[in-house]
Amino acid sequence: MPFKLTEDTTSKVIDWRCSGLFLTIDYGDDPPEIYYGSMVGLNELKLQNTRTDDQIRETAGRLKGSHHSENCPNCGSSVHWLSGVTDFLICPSCGSQLEVGKEKARLITANAMRVEQDKLFTLPIGTQGRLNDNDYFVMGAVRYSELDPDATYEYMFEGKRRILTPVGWWVEYLLYNPQKGFLWLVESSDGEWSQSETQNNWPRLNSARKPQGCDELYSYGGKVEVAAGAFYWHIRSGDLAYYTDYQVGSNSKLCAELTEHELAWSKSTRTTYGKVAGAFGLQAEAPRYTAKMNADGVDNQLRFVMIAILVVVNLPALLTDGNSASLAVIFIGTWLLWTMGKEDEDED
Repeated sequence: MPFKLTEDTTSKVIDWRCSGLFLTIDYGDDPPEIYYGSMVGLNELKLQNTRTDDQIRETAGRLKGSHHSENCPNCGSSVHWLSGVTDFLICPSCGSQLEVGKEKARLITANAMRVEQDKLFTLPIGTQGRLNDNDYFVMGAVRYSELDPDATYEYMFEGKRRILTPVGWWVEYLLYNPQKGFLWLVESSDGEWSQSETQNNWPRLNSARKPQGCDELYSYGGKVEVAAGAFYWHIRSGDLAYYTDYQVGSNSKLCAELTEHELAWSKSTRTTYGKVAGAFGLQAEAPRYTAKMNADGVDNQLRFVMIAILVVVNLPALLTDGNSASLAVIFIGTWLLWTMGKEDEDED
């Protein structure tokens, strides 16, 4: 680098983005320095004489992107990370924050939390699989609470005190391949899956600051419930973000993720659990419903309550007028209520 950079170096910067271009103003010097350029992907660099995947595996432990694992200094559970890719991770068992370097994990903040990872995350951290004809390593996983969009926006950006009540959840899995970089798999609470990638080329916006040619779908808030594994940023439980999704074609979405400090764009494309399960060796998804499944029957206690209500409602008319029609209504209604769901119970 053209300047000396130490571990305690701090600086105030502002990043600007326009489509695939970026502008950074660094206020560390007087006058401020301006950096201008364009975003590129790893494949666009067209690097030559690079190591093959086999060569990387042969030198595992010495090259960026090689897999490491050891026991958590706090609870003793196994933790996994990739060298040179991240310097921060969260123990999936106790939630302690760890700093990694020189093939060792150092405890930053101890946490006595115990999470049953198998129940929280469908895709276990540390799993390796082949997706889109590339080998990927599951670095980390984050479970989010879905929040009301208006309450989240007012809480984050207008300083209003709001109760943020979860209305759903989703999980994001961070995958890594040394040649392709990062990829996200997203699992929603209704069982849908999608592949997501952070966008280097941001969409051009119209006068309403929305992507041109895209229909707005919905907005929602997100709060980090649990994070486990390794990440390329410092993630904490309780982190908040405001999201807006836009339709792109028939099978994809653009998502704007807004925090108090930055904006990021990602593009998601639908996939299936079957494809994910096949790629990472997961068990086949159990069917939720079958053709032989029926609705739950009505228990006898509920039948008695409903019959009692029917009698009380019709009893005044029966006593005052001696109306035989009221008696017929009570009789027929009692028979219908008592036989409700009996056929299904008999079949079972």
